[in-house]
Amino acid sequence: MIFPRLNYKKLNPLQTVEAIYQLLLNRSIDPAGKATWTSVIEAGEYSRCKQLNFIVLSDEFLISFDSISRLERLRRTMSMLSLLKMEKAAPMQQSELIYRFILNRKIDDLGAQSCSDRIAKGNFSALGLILRLMKSAEFKQPYIKRTPTQQLHGARMAWAGQLPAAKRVLDIGGSSPTVPEGALIELGFAHKPEKLIIFDKPPNEQFWGTPNYSQANTRNLPWGAGAIHPRLCRRYFAKRRATRSII
Repeated sequence: MIFPRLNYKKLNPLQTVEAIYQLLLNRSIDPAGKATWTSVIEAGEYSRCKQLNFIVLSDEFLISFDSISRLERLRRTMSMLSLLKMEKAAPMQQSELIYRFILNRKIDDLGAQSCSDRIAKGNFSALGLILRLMKSAEFKQPYIKRTPTQQLHGARMAWAGQLPAAKRVLDIGGSSPTVPEGALIELGFAHKPEKLIIFDKPPNEQFWGTPNYSQANTRNLPWGAGAIHPRLCRRYFAKRRATRSII
């Protein structure tokens, strides 16, 4: 979707809030969001930068921005820069937001140091940073518009990767069709539990279809310790069916 170029100086605060929602999230502001920002405006605490920072840190922004073209991402970045210019945002704040808009991630330590050095030398330029990021291999990766299902899978991988360590893990519905260690490990769980119990339906009833490996026996985990107990599910569902038949 191509947005009309807005003159933000002519908008009142609430109109600006609504315009930023369209710019960043490609949708109208919802009633809850409108009530929240109306309260902020009435309290005299509203600023465009405050709203920008709030939205770019949201899961909705990360997912929606991951599915738009590079050209549209650049166009929105330029609109965002006009807002930052009006707010007289500090150079480092501009850098952090530009990284969010162009690469859809937070600025890394190396990027932050590079921007800090340029700021200290007095030769920082927001447009220069945009051009450098556009020339990067990360930005030039082939653009693939992800479906909602693919976005959800990416979110699940991000979630699994940040889970804390645990000695014993119960993974409910966690069978994988191709990985005997289960879906949690497949999604990127970063730790090595001593015991991993996978609780799922019998193989021929599992969501992704019958696995391409046997779930008949307990397996040793690849890192040595512990065991997987995929047959627990069979005993459970067999017991449930027996209970229902008795009732």
